[in-house]
Amino acid sequence: MSEELDREEILSPDTYNAIKRISDNNEAFSKILRANDAIKKYIDESKAGQALLEMTQFAQPMINLEAIAAYRQSLELSTNLANASNKIFAQAAALANEHLAAYADVNNNFNAWNAANQRLLDALPKFDFSLFEGVPKSYPPNWTSDYDPGILEEIIYKDGIPVVWVPNSRILDLIVVAPDRAARISILVEAAEEILADCQRVIAESNNVELLGVKPLAVHSTIAWLDHPEAAQALAVVVADTIIKRWLPKITMAQNYTEMGESVKLPLAEVPIVNVRQAFALAVISSFYTKFDSNDHETRPSALSRHVTVHDANIEHFHRENSLIAIMVMSSLIRTFNDLI
Repeated sequence: MSEELDREEILSPDTYNAIKRISDNNEAFSKILRANDAIKKYIDESKAGQALLEMTQFAQPMINLEAIAAYRQSLELSTNLANASNKIFAQAAALANEHLAAYADVNNNFNAWNAANQRLLDALPKFDFSLFEGVPKSYPPNWTSDYDPGILEEIIYKDGIPVVWVPNSRILDLIVVAPDRAARISILVEAAEEILADCQRVIAESNNVELLGVKPLAVHSTIAWLDHPEAAQALAVVVADTIIKRWLPKITMAQNYTEMGESVKLPLAEVPIVNVRQAFALAVISSFYTKFDSNDHETRPSALSRHVTVHDANIEHFHRENSLIAIMVMSSLIRTFNDLI
């Protein structure tokens, strides 16, 4: 806007101030244009984070046309005041149109950055443990070896045993080389007290305020296992189920049990390095939500199942082994969602 508004003697101070506020927005609009130029520069230099910051800082709506229109209608019918209000409205409309055009350019630049960022993610190596030393934060802290992803899939999807956060590296190394599920379960039960201590530790490490309501229940579940494993299993399952239903939809958009189970079941060997910790931790939800018809007992899963525990309680499913795994699943998910929510 190159045209300047002159203060006329007939204008009231309030009217003059309203006109001046509109004129002053020229400076804000110039900032948006400078931000847009900066965004282009940052995209060329792969500094997209700073570009996004500047976009959100400057690209804000400046003019409320409806409010200005209402103001114009409320002015007195003096010719000079009517002309002044028309001038204000014209300037506001032109400024808003230029602002929208500039913002569209900003948005296009952001979309270009997002596409470039996706290409970068797609180009990342897949499950290459040779890079383990270079990106330790991408991997679970209890992993110490280049485990066969096929074995990990069997442990997670078939056996329903979590491998992230718990168990600790000593026990994880043992179950990875165990020949079958029976051998793995035997290892877990034999090391139960050590595993329960690990679970209590990762629960205590979870300090997100969103988890304050479930942490005491989780701890009570670990304590109950020694004398009341059935009660421990029921409590661990409902705690795990609660945090999954509360936060997994916000991550995956899945809205029911079937969708939630399918949303986390991925070809784990193809998971990008930066997503390994999250993907392998959430994958255990697939087994936890195994489909089951409570009217067809012959299809009842032997591995821990949320649906069997809640809808078909029986001594065949409530036992020390499933109870221990339920506590592990609960603890692993609490520690995982602690970092995601």
